[in-house]
Amino acid sequence: TENCPSSVQNSIQQFDNEGNILGNWCLTDSENNSNINYIISTNDGGLLISTTTTLKKFNSSKILEWSANHTPNSVISNIIETSDGHFVAVGSIDPTVLGNTNGGCYMVKYDSLGNMLWQRNFGDSIDVIESAYTVAELSNGNFITACFSNNLIDDEFFEGTWMYTVNPSGDVLGHKILPPYGAQSYSNIIIEGRGYVVAIITASNGETSKFR
Repeated sequence: TENCPSSVQNSIQQFDNEGNILGNWCLTDSENNSNINYIISTNDGGLLISTTTTLKKFNSSKILEWSANHTPNSVISNIIETSDGHFVAVGSIDPTVLGNTNGGCYMVKYDSLGNMLWQRNFGDSIDVIESAYTVAELSNGNFITACFSNNLIDDEFFEGTWMYTVNPSGDVLGHKILPPYGAQSYSNIIIEGRGYVVAIITASNGETSKFR
């Protein structure tokens, strides 16, 4: 918050490749006391920022264009800009907020003006720890997301990841459990050539590997 008013608790700073500050922008609206938990560059040269309570879009001059409130009891972990110029975010949510108990992994889509198009939760149960940590868009417009879960599968304790496929309208098309059994999280999804989907696994022993 360097060079910001004393009431400001968050600022956006831009650095060059050598670590020199190129710019500093203060969050001076009513949400300046919300923690920033995710930020991406947008195709128009602006920024999209997720705070504890809101999603904020800044233009290339770092002027606030719009702000949208997050759904209550939701936490955003990852955001992407989609091929249609919209934004998809994933994270976790209390499923009862959406009127169901289908799990705590969460996906939401906003248009380019910050209007919510749809939101979905998925997973196995309300009673376990579940959260989506990463999302990617496939060449056919569908989305894949990795949903971490603590649960029982076939009467055995499962601590690992489900990979969900969701279409552009927010409908869940399917899911599968990703190996290795006992992996703690799939921290990233990368779309490679020939349509391969690669997830980086952080296993319980601290090692990493790739799954295709």
